[in-house]
Amino acid sequence: MKISTALEQNFYEQGFTPQTDLFQRSDLADRLSHLFSNLQHGTVSILDGRWGTGKTVFAKQWVHDLKAKGVGAIYFDAFASDYVSDPFQAISGVFVKAAADAKKTKTAVYKRFLSNAARASRKMGVTAAKIGAKIVTVGVIGSSEIEQLNEIKDDLVASAGDLTEDAAKKLLEEHAGSEATFAALRQSIAELPTLFAPDAEGAAQASLVIIIDELDRCRPDFALGVLEILKHFFHAEQVHFVLVTNRDYLIRSVEKRYGLADGSSEYIQKYYDFVIHFESASAESRGTDSAIYADHVLRKLLPAHVPPNDANAIIDCLKAIAEAYDLTLRQTERLVTNVVLAYLAIKEREFRPASAICFLAALKALRPDIYTAIKLRRFSYGDFVAWTGAGKWPHSFPINRMRVWFEFFGNPSINPNDEQFKDMAEGAAGFAIFDRLDVLPHLANVVVDRFGKV
Repeated sequence: MKISTALEQNFYEQGFTPQTDLFQRSDLADRLSHLFSNLQHGTVSILDGRWGTGKTVFAKQWVHDLKAKGVGAIYFDAFASDYVSDPFQAISGVFVKAAADAKKTKTAVYKRFLSNAARASRKMGVTAAKIGAKIVTVGVIGSSEIEQLNEIKDDLVASAGDLTEDAAKKLLEEHAGSEATFAALRQSIAELPTLFAPDAEGAAQASLVIIIDELDRCRPDFALGVLEILKHFFHAEQVHFVLVTNRDYLIRSVEKRYGLADGSSEYIQKYYDFVIHFESASAESRGTDSAIYADHVLRKLLPAHVPPNDANAIIDCLKAIAEAYDLTLRQTERLVTNVVLAYLAIKEREFRPASAICFLAALKALRPDIYTAIKLRRFSYGDFVAWTGAGKWPHSFPINRMRVWFEFFGNPSINPNDEQFKDMAEGAAGFAIFDRLDVLPHLANVVVDRFGKV
């Protein structure tokens, strides 16, 4: 049995095909591939979207699509290197690993890069150890920037404790003299597209796209350090860094690190060239990405013993919930997991109304306060009405019918003999649940939270 909603590696490796392009992103991939293939200068861009909206799925598929189109591409999970204290070493390691994977470590291009990156890392490490890391992110130092460095001399003295003014000036001059080291690094980086070009014949005109994913899951100081390091030390012709992240997260990282408050957005604009907005409105006929995803994973994970009518009702219901609340893919995954767990084991005779199970699973994932109240027999029907009222339900989904159902089984003050509640009690009574107010706690405690135990 499976409850994991994670997509398998071979799904990504196919790129964008009719079977794998669940969210119809191939057009975005084509446009971006064309852009980066034709840009002669290097860029840093941000693929901006909320957490859990499918950016990683797109990034992993796009890497394989780029390679299939003859464009050099590298995927880097920044969160996996979050433990590294030095962003420079982490980014350098991206190319080292990619060269090793491609069996290109014997080439002259790789050896030049490795040597220059090591020298640059050593230069920055010595400076940071002596006068603090602030100097490192000022930028690649040239003669025109000496005045700017002198302006922050007081900060350097403070960060070095007993460092004298003359000693600080000497260190600044030494750092300015490191320009040759950083220039050599930039030149070796500019050669990397030829190293990773899938098409050897077109290597001279090749571009290289490095997709840095999961930056919004990293420590704020590491995420911001990556952004600054890229612009200062890895800017080179035809080398393009795409940061897959939530831009608001980067802004908050600046606020936390530098205390710039309202100036944080303006600050990070210095470090990227443009923003790619990942999310867009879906065509009404297609449904939202989360609804499409819910359909896809439910058809894979629902146990075979679930009756076909119930399976169809579950899929329709979860798609409606995902669309109504504009869920992220990550939220949709939690919702699907809750439903699958409820159906892992099934008795021959058990009261398990499909739509009600879906709504309880949704409350468990999205409104645990309401769900807990149901389990403890403290359910307030008014809370349920308010929650469902906040959703933008598809016209085809009978949300009012679900409200009536929850009202009958969860509101002690109604007249259960009212015409609108006709025949509702019969289903539960057939399974020896005779008190209507016992139904919701029973479903929550015995079905949704049974976790497969028979």
